[in-house]
Amino acid sequence: METLLAGVARTARALSILIAMFAAVALVLAAVGIYGVMTYLRRAAQTREIGIRIALGASARTVVAMVVGRGLALTLAATVLGIAGAAALTRTLATLLFGVGLSTRSPSRPPPPSLGGSPCSRCYLPARRAARVDPVVALAEE
Repeated sequence: METLLAGVARTARALSILIAMFAAVALVLAAVGIYGVMTYLRRAAQTREIGIRIALGASARTVVAMVVGRGLALTLAATVLGIAGAAALTRTLATLLFGVGLSTRSPSRPPPPSLGGSPCSRCYLPARRAARVDPVVALAEE
C-alpha cells in the first residue's frame, strides 16, 4: 500500500513541478512579449505621430502618458482574456491537483500579490524612449 501511495504522490508532484515550470516560462514570455510589442508599436506606428506632437509642444510627460495608456489598454484586454481562460481551465486543474479551485485560498495566507505593476513597467521603458524622439528625425523618416 505504501508503494502505491508513493507512486501516486510522485505523479502528483511531477505534474505540479511541470505546471510550475510552464507557468514560469509563460510569465517570462508574457513580459518579453509586452516589451516587444510596445517597442514595435512605438517605433513603427507612432514615431511620426509622436514627432508631430513633440514639434507642436507636447511635453515628455504627455507623450509617456499616451504610450503607457495605450499599452495598458492592450494589457487589460489580455488580462481579461487570461482570467476567462483560467476560470475555464480550473476544473482541469482541480482534477490534477487536490484542493485547487477558482476561489481556493488558505485563510492563514495573504492574497497573492498583484502583478499590476509588471505591465506598467513593461510599457514605461518604450514610453520613455518615445518621449526622447527628435521631431526633425521623426518627420524626416517618411
